[in-house]
Amino acid sequence: MKTNQLCLILIAACLTLTSQRAYAQCSPAPYDTWEYKESDQRAYQRVKERFTSELAFYDYPAVFRGLQKDLESSSRWTKTEPVYQKLDKAFSVLNERFTRFDHDLKTAENREAFLKSYETGLFQRLDFDYFEGKDFAVSSDDLQKLPQNQFEDFLYRAEIANCLLTDLKRPLLKENVQAIRNAERRWDLFMKDGMSQYPWEAAVNGWIIGGGSIEYPPTRQWIVAHPELGVEVSTHKFADMTAKEALLIEALGHVWYRWKDKNDPAEGLRWWGISAAATLRDDMGPGLGLVVHYGRLITAGITWHREVGQGGWFEKSPYVVFGIDLFRFAEDRVPRYQQKVKEALAAREKLF
Repeated sequence: MKTNQLCLILIAACLTLTSQRAYAQCSPAPYDTWEYKESDQRAYQRVKERFTSELAFYDYPAVFRGLQKDLESSSRWTKTEPVYQKLDKAFSVLNERFTRFDHDLKTAENREAFLKSYETGLFQRLDFDYFEGKDFAVSSDDLQKLPQNQFEDFLYRAEIANCLLTDLKRPLLKENVQAIRNAERRWDLFMKDGMSQYPWEAAVNGWIIGGGSIEYPPTRQWIVAHPELGVEVSTHKFADMTAKEALLIEALGHVWYRWKDKNDPAEGLRWWGISAAATLRDDMGPGLGLVVHYGRLITAGITWHREVGQGGWFEKSPYVVFGIDLFRFAEDRVPRYQQKVKEALAAREKLF
């Protein structure tokens, strides 16, 4: 996944958290000196009731034009106060963005296009500071200097604007939350069910393939000098069939991963691979062959042994070899893999 796509996912997670918190503040008072009254015509429920028909058709431009008109006609301000002018500027900037978008917001596709094209976090506040980073930013100190009626009016209007924008973004926020949960599940499955990696393999894969993205683990993996406990079974004669322990070393190979359903990690992870391998036993010379993998359950292959004075490599019947992963539960994965898992888990924890 490209770097900018990864950044978008991380930003989406942060926006989800911030927006959900902002929505929770539609009723509680953000300041001890402000008594939020649900019966006030500037309160969230009263504003929604007033604009019921507009909101039913997602006519948010009309709603925010109406909110700005209410502010500009309010008798609580002389219109010369710097805080008033900054609040009015914030509404103007937001309404300008709605105006530049020349499609209605009735369809989910258009709403998604609008949210991806224009910043809508303007009314989100951080530590009681509004419009941070803008030339019309309002600090908590600015607000505390206002008379009580102007102080309350500002908070009602700014907070309700934030709540309405959160309503507009809610379907997309739900998708972002689900995307974070799916990312966590994919990485968890990859770490548990994928092929293990020794430290040197992790280093090689991190250098050649990379660490994947927060959304998807890597889709392939190199096998490099990977030792396993092996069992070789003779195929020379059925009556003389014997099984002997051996050290199985997968010298060089490759693994491919595929999700059964890319949109639903619960469906599971499939993977297969092949590698050139060698076996070492104490009762005969080394063996050479091929090993195939199909998920965690199947590691099998064939090897040939060449013993001194008994001809070439392929003159005798091959051995069937089965491998048991010695490092299945190792934690020495490439650091970038571990970091992606931590990011996914941290994003999930912040949402609850």
